[in-house]
Amino acid sequence: MKSRQGRLWEMRSGRQDRKRLLMLRYHGCITMRCMPTVDGGSPSKPSVVRRLLDDRSVAFWQVASGACAVITLLVACGTWGWARLRSPEDEVKGSPPAESAPAATGSSSLKPSTAKTEPSTQPSFVARETKHLTTLEPVKEYSWWGKWTDAPATVNDVAYKRAMTTSTCGYDLYREYLVKRQYKYFRAVVGIADDTEDAFEAEVQVINEAGTVLERATVRPGAPVSLDVAIDDVLRLKLLVTEGGCWTRTVVWGDARIVR
Repeated sequence: MKSRQGRLWEMRSGRQDRKRLLMLRYHGCITMRCMPTVDGGSPSKPSVVRRLLDDRSVAFWQVASGACAVITLLVACGTWGWARLRSPEDEVKGSPPAESAPAATGSSSLKPSTAKTEPSTQPSFVARETKHLTTLEPVKEYSWWGKWTDAPATVNDVAYKRAMTTSTCGYDLYREYLVKRQYKYFRAVVGIADDTEDAFEAEVQVINEAGTVLERATVRPGAPVSLDVAIDDVLRLKLLVTEGGCWTRTVVWGDARIVR
């Protein structure tokens, strides 16, 4: 029979052997990605979380994260570089910008406009000044057996505050104004005054310094005539009322004016 000390030594040896076996099994489970059972049975597979958190899995995820970061950085750098290298012509050919897009403030995007200005189809002359003849002094006036008067008058029930009137009997009456080729048009409404003593017709003429008749008209009571005569090449403007018999009639030059 074994002694008590021998039995104790065997029990201790058995415990050590059992611990060694458990350590070997546990080490083998780590190598084979399994976990030992509590009762020493067959090893079981570790959970998904433990498999994802072991040393090799952590290293794999670290490498994958770094690769993703590098790829993202490369894509961002490429997009920025393409936007910087894109020419303004490409932007014009593309889709039109939104109306609410703010205007670029960078000095590199400012370029002089190359749009061509279409030639104007309007006449170069613009009526900038109008002078009424009642405000000008004639250089010559003839009123034998008659007279010229600067006074308001009414023609065909229309009142003209700025009017020149003439009354004649047997002689031509005229006034001459120095316009110096500085005006474009002579305009007036010519007729017989409504309150004239003798309601007879009369002939009026617009003449230049050479004696050329630029406009001629016959006026009658209640039938005035509007004159619009080009005088851009006229030095002296002559307004003439011809003799038409000894009748006391009043001829009105209503709103007579020259237009520059």
